[in-house]
Amino acid sequence: MFKIYYKNKILILSEKEFHNIYTIKVKFENKFEIKNQIFKFLDSENSENINIYCEKPEIIMEYLKEFFVFILAAGGIVKNKNNEILYLQRLGYLDFPKGKVENNETVQQAAIREVSEECGILEKDLLIKSKLPNSYHIYHYKGKFALKETQWFEMFFKENYELKPQIEEGITNIAWSKFDLLQTKFTENSYPSLINLINEFA
Repeated sequence: MFKIYYKNKILILSEKEFHNIYTIKVKFENKFEIKNQIFKFLDSENSENINIYCEKPEIIMEYLKEFFVFILAAGGIVKNKNNEILYLQRLGYLDFPKGKVENNETVQQAAIREVSEECGILEKDLLIKSKLPNSYHIYHYKGKFALKETQWFEMFFKENYELKPQIEEGITNIAWSKFDLLQTKFTENSYPSLINLINEFA
């Protein structure tokens, strides 16, 4: 199943019908009908979610990458020796370090680079521990809709020096937090896709 966030709504791609009374349900028939349904959903002021289902939802995801400007990003949820999680404040919202994958790098390399650049951590001091679920969201980009897929990795910070936020990226603060408190903080002041990610990380 894929959950793709747009503002306060969710586009859910699943194998079977998603049982939720607040969700519009659409069975996948063909590419062009689905495109119309999705753009109607995005243009609507209605806050209802939409569920598109078929035996292989990954096929619908590939169509979405055609419909939108597709952007691949990577990021890290970083733990330290005290089992605290690194988070940052970007443009007024709580966030995790992440950014676009460049043409000449793997997603793992991009994730390490972005954490390093945004938090002032040396790349050699970061160790990837495991792959985490991807997050997806749709947003306006240069007069069009963009679909961003962010691939996340659990990382370990091996040292204990002071971190430095990348101010030019709109990052104003970096901090560490225990998981339970972090979950509460994100629920109060973060993006729906990241709230879902941290709940899955639990």
